[in-house]
Amino acid sequence: MSDPLPAHGDRLALAFARTRDILHPQPLAKAGSQTMPNRPDTGDIADHGAAKESMPAACGCVVDGGGRVVELDGGEAGSGSSSRRITDLVPVLDAATFAGLCAAVDAAPACVLRIDIPSPGGSVTALRLSRIDAPAPRYRVDVEQADSRAGYRERLEQRLAFERLIAALSTELIHAPSERLDGLIEQALGRIGREFSVDRAYLFRFSADHCTQSNTHEWVEEGISREAEHLQDVPMSHFPWLMEEMLAGRAVHVPVVAALPDVAATERGEFIREGIRSLVLVPFGSADRMEGFIGFDSVRRERHWAPDILLGLQLVGQMFFNAFRAQEMAERLTRLAFHDPLTGMGNRRFLGERLSDALERSQREQLKLAVILIDLDDFKLVNDSYGHSLGDDILKTAASRLSDTVRMPDTVARLGGDEFVVVAEVDRVDAVSQLVERLFEAMLEPVQLRGVTFALRMSVGIALFPDDGATAETLLRPGTDAVLAALDALAS
Repeated sequence: MSDPLPAHGDRLALAFARTRDILHPQPLAKAGSQTMPNRPDTGDIADHGAAKESMPAACGCVVDGGGRVVELDGGEAGSGSSSRRITDLVPVLDAATFAGLCAAVDAAPACVLRIDIPSPGGSVTALRLSRIDAPAPRYRVDVEQADSRAGYRERLEQRLAFERLIAALSTELIHAPSERLDGLIEQALGRIGREFSVDRAYLFRFSADHCTQSNTHEWVEEGISREAEHLQDVPMSHFPWLMEEMLAGRAVHVPVVAALPDVAATERGEFIREGIRSLVLVPFGSADRMEGFIGFDSVRRERHWAPDILLGLQLVGQMFFNAFRAQEMAERLTRLAFHDPLTGMGNRRFLGERLSDALERSQREQLKLAVILIDLDDFKLVNDSYGHSLGDDILKTAASRLSDTVRMPDTVARLGGDEFVVVAEVDRVDAVSQLVERLFEAMLEPVQLRGVTFALRMSVGIALFPDDGATAETLLRPGTDAVLAALDALAS
């Protein structure tokens, strides 16, 4: 077969689905059935009598590689089966096209092929094809007759609308600042939920150690309960079946929650508690590590998700994942730009921004502002005598003690070397004296590292706004001068 998909050109709408169908791993329809277990709410079944009067609204069969029917749902193909072919059951499907579809399934045996074939009479035939492991190539074929070309057009329009929505969300997420990302994700969940008439949409993220999961984002339709507050830090071991599917990167599609098997009894109980009748869960993450999943619940009615829409949801999940990664990268870059890598506290740039903000607030609220410059005495001797590695450990200890001493609104930063700065808003001058006393007390306890005991001593310079200056530069200068004076006094 030189052409895997000959003929019919624009008449074939093709979609591969790797989604695992939880409830119906067996054939989707039996002979004579009027509806299929996975029937979409939009309707995929209609009479196709215009093509062949005896053709049922839904049927299923097993065929060989040549298209000969070897088994029909409800029993063997019966007498004369050797001459009965798939083209007899599906008149709008010619032999060449069916051969091409079989070749496509052979190329991806784990996939299920779904096509919609419009007929000249106005109806649409929905065909599902999958390969069966057997000594000789065999294929499972399930057929439904869609109600009309209008129904087909409705599904196509919804798919196109979803594609446009995905494109819009992609643009918004790419340009979203970090502080707006959470809001945009919840809006996106709501837009998808409304597009497909579901009742609840949400996002779960796994902890770094894959021990717990938390519902971090949620959208609900009016009148539907919110569940996020009850689903924080949930042990992943609590839902073993579901987590096995998620961590393996497999989407979970449950058209009928009540019919979940006993292996998923815990999950079934939780879904029923939340009033869920149908749901779909789509994991996201990297190739070797899943980071979470998005989910969509139907509470008021049962529904089925078409394979092509599920593929779109997988794309949305990966878009969210990429947005999270971009946010984390931006936060890491910000931390590198504004924090000292050794001590973890703010650096000179961080101090500049915090001091400017504090000055504006003090001017506006008529408050005093204390800028305290701290210099560790004789620190160069430590580096010269014991090496920079030990000196770094002493700096980290000193930084930790300073951070633990100041109040939450106050700022403590490392200027560089052995210099630190504390910025504190005060309502009276004696509050500055009390703060300095606490800082000295924090350094009283000797530091014991690697069998050596060190006494931490420091010199302090203080400047007050507005008494000693009105800008960051003028306030830091008096403190520096005072520290230098103190060091000179110690040296003499």
